[in-house]
Amino acid sequence: MALRIRYLAMSGFELVTSHGTKIVVDAILSAGGSHGVPSSPVAIHELDDARLVLVSHGAWDHRADAVEIARRSGATMVCDSGVRQEALHQGLPDERVLHVVSGCEVRVDDVLVRAVEAHHHSFFESGGQWYSAQPLGYVVKTRDDGVVYHPGDTSLFSDIKLIGELHRPDLAFLGVGGVEHQGRAIVEMHPDEAAIAAGWLGVKVAIPMHYLPGRGDEERFARECAARHPQITVKIMQLGEVFVFERGAAA
Repeated sequence: MALRIRYLAMSGFELVTSHGTKIVVDAILSAGGSHGVPSSPVAIHELDDARLVLVSHGAWDHRADAVEIARRSGATMVCDSGVRQEALHQGLPDERVLHVVSGCEVRVDDVLVRAVEAHHHSFFESGGQWYSAQPLGYVVKTRDDGVVYHPGDTSLFSDIKLIGELHRPDLAFLGVGGVEHQGRAIVEMHPDEAAIAAGWLGVKVAIPMHYLPGRGDEERFARECAARHPQITVKIMQLGEVFVFERGAAA
C-alpha cells in the first residue's frame, strides 16, 4: 500500500491514499509570482475528484484556491472559523465547510484528520471584511498508508515533540522558508529549526515546503537533517512532482 503525494506549490500538496481518497492541503495554484511565489503547474481541474480540502490558516498562500477546488469537486472543506466564514460568503454550502480547532477530528472514507496547534496567526481581509481565528496544523491518518503531519506555517515550538509522541507520523511536510514582503523574507521556521522539528517528530521522511526558489533553504534543511538525523530521508520535491511513499519500505 502506498500514499501518492504531489507537490502543488509553496505549502500545497495533493495526497491520494491507496483506496483512492484525495486530500488537498493548503492549495495555491495561481500565485502568478506574487510575493515571489511561483504558480503551480497543476491545473485546477486535476483536483476535481478531491474529497477533502484542508486549509491551515487564512494567509493568501494557503487558502488561495481552496474554495474553488471545494466548489468544483464537492469536497468537504476543513478550516478555521475565519476561513469558514469567507467560504460561506463565497457560496459554499454550510454543511460542506467544517470549522475546527486544535483537537477536533474529521473522518472521510479511509482518512482521519486531526487538527493540531500551530504557532502562527490566521488574520486576513476578504471582501472588505477582516477575519481572525486559530491557525492549525493537521495530522492525516490513513487506514493503510501511514500518518502524515502538515504543520501549516508554524514556528518551532516544543509541543511539536508531543505531536510526534502522540501521533507517530511517518512523514512530515516542514516549512523551511517564507514569502517576500516589504523587501524581506517572512520566515516562520528556519532550516535548522525545521531539522530539529523533524527529529522531534521521529519521521522516516521529511519534505521541505514554504520556501521561495533560488534561496537554497531546502538544501540547507537537507544538510541540517543529514548532520543531525541521518536516519531521516529528506525528499526535495519540484512543483508538480509526484512522490510515492510506502510505509513499510525502507526510506
